[in-house]
Parts: sequence; C-alpha cells; structure tokens
Amino acid sequence: MRSRAPGSRPVAPIVTRFLEETRAEDPLLHGELEGLGGKGLHELSGILGRFDGRGRGELDVEQRLVASRILRRLRTIDTETLAVANKVLDYLDLNTDGRLSPHEMELCLQVLEVFAHAESQDGLLSRRELQMLYAVLRHFDSDDSARLEAPEIRWLRHSLGDLPRFMARMRAENPHLHRLATE
Repeated sequence: MRSRAPGSRPVAPIVTRFLEETRAEDPLLHGELEGLGGKGLHELSGILGRFDGRGRGELDVEQRLVASRILRRLRTIDTETLAVANKVLDYLDLNTDGRLSPHEMELCLQVLEVFAHAESQDGLLSRRELQMLYAVLRHFDSDDSARLEAPEIRWLRHSLGDLPRFMARMRAENPHLHRLATE
C-alpha cells in the first residue's frame, strides 16, 4: 500500500489501516477502494473518520464492519459518489461532532436502506439515489442549519414508511428532486 496517491496529499492513516484490514476481510470491497485516486481517498477518509468513535485514527472490528456495510451499499465507489455520501453523512451526524454515534449509525443504515430502493430494487445506492437522499435531507432541514433537529428526524422517519408516495410528494415540492427526476 502506498502512502501517497500520485499528485496528492498523504493518505490518512485511517484509510491505510482500513485498506490493510479489508484486504483479508472483504477482498471485493478492498479492490474497489484500492483503485481510488488522491481525492477519492480523501473522501474515503471523511467517511471512515465518522466511524472512529474514539478518535484514534483507526477502526475496531465493529466500526470497520459498519463502515464496510455502508460502503458496500454504494453501486459504484468513486470520488464523486463518496463526496455525495459525505454530504449525506454530514446531515446524519445529528450532533455535528464529526462522528456517528450508535443512534446516528442506526438512522444512517435505515435511511440508506430505504433509499437503496428509491429507483432500483437491487439494494445498492446509485450516485443519483444518494443525490436524491441529499436533496431530501436538505428539504427536511427547515431552518437551513445543515443538520436535522429532533422534529425533522421524526418527520423523516415517518415519511420513509411509504417511499413511493413520499418520493412523489418530494419531487413535486422539491425543485432539486424534480430536476433529478427529469434528467
């Protein structure tokens, strides 16, 4: 494993360790991640850092499993998709501390599971589905605080119960989602 992607800053230790561990634990995921360039590795570092509950720059087995589970939900792992995933995780980091608590991880997995079926039934999130999710999260952020408050979270969870109806309403109310739907 090289410590620096060509033409970029050094690879964060959390990424290096994660790649080392996934080589044996999840070779397919490792293969996809290993092909990332400098910017992609930087985005990956942002995602992995959210699961480092102790701030040690490494993930224990349980944290790696949750991070891997989320990464495996992505249909394509590339720089742009990871950048959108980071934006989504910003909203799901409810206390804005840069890390996902167990409660926030649960919400994250629930929301990603629902949106993995927004346009397809394969259980994988396309970049477009992530963009749709990001637009929905921004829509629920009624005070533009770049975070969801308790009432907004309750409304989001309630709304996700009937995704087709919810998405139809969101497309009608949300200009960004409407634009994504017509692309």
